[in-house]
Amino acid sequence: MRKLALTILSLMSFNIFACENVSIYRLIANPKVFNGKCIETVGVIKVEFESWKLFTDRESYEHYVIENSIDHDFYPDYQSEQNSDEVIAAFSLAYEGKLVRYKGIFKAGASNGKLPSPTGRFTTNEAITILSKYDVPTMKDK
Repeated sequence: MRKLALTILSLMSFNIFACENVSIYRLIANPKVFNGKCIETVGVIKVEFESWKLFTDRESYEHYVIENSIDHDFYPDYQSEQNSDEVIAAFSLAYEGKLVRYKGIFKAGASNGKLPSPTGRFTTNEAITILSKYDVPTMKDK
């Protein structure tokens, strides 16, 4: 009986920390449903200074359509002495405008900043993976 209770408790605690895979469009349309949850989604990332957003698509990224974006906290510490201009430039070059899989805790509601996303923001990031067009499995691979 004790083993059964421990097994059930461990399964329940695992679900608390599991991230839900959600379309960025669904996240923007229903932000309150996902408030406080760990979310994994895909979008085009902007990492330029004070423009930290995850856009739904390339066109929204290029035209800076904030209604089609979610703010994020994935950026280098600009105050750190270790982050020289070269380090920050390399960070921007590596991530700016790339299609990424973003995993983090989502908070619904308007964010802070000059042009905040009206939907909400990721308050933490657990993993950011750049998606290459060659990394996507095709139907032949399945």
